[in-house]
Parts: sequence; C-alpha cells; structure tokens
Amino acid sequence: APAAPPAARVLALRALLRDVFERLDALPAADGDALRPLLGGHLAAQVVRELSRFQGSLLEEISRG
Repeated sequence: APAAPPAARVLALRALLRDVFERLDALPAADGDALRPLLGGHLAAQVVRELSRFQGSLLEEISRG
C-alpha cells in the first residue's frame, strides 16, 4: 500500500500528468496526435480499475442522496 497520504499522491500524480502532457505538446504534431488517444485510453482504464474498488460504497452513498 502507498505510504503517502492520498492528497500528496494526488498532487504528485497531477504534476506527473502535467509533465507528460507538456512533453506531448513539445512533440511534432503528428506524434503527439497519435499518442494522446493511447494515453487517454490507458488513463481511463486505470481510473475505472481504481474506482471499481469503491463501487459498493459509492452506490450506497448515491442511494442515500
């Protein structure tokens, strides 16, 4: 399990993503355009995996209103 608190991990991830997208912007347009959908698909799949751990508790919260 990660040792850092969730807020610190989120800040680190945001910084990493900012760096990745800045590097993509620095690439020739054709290369960046080809890589962005791949990165987006990868990140979307990871988000779904991470959120699936909370599915039960999220559904309970939603049902409470």
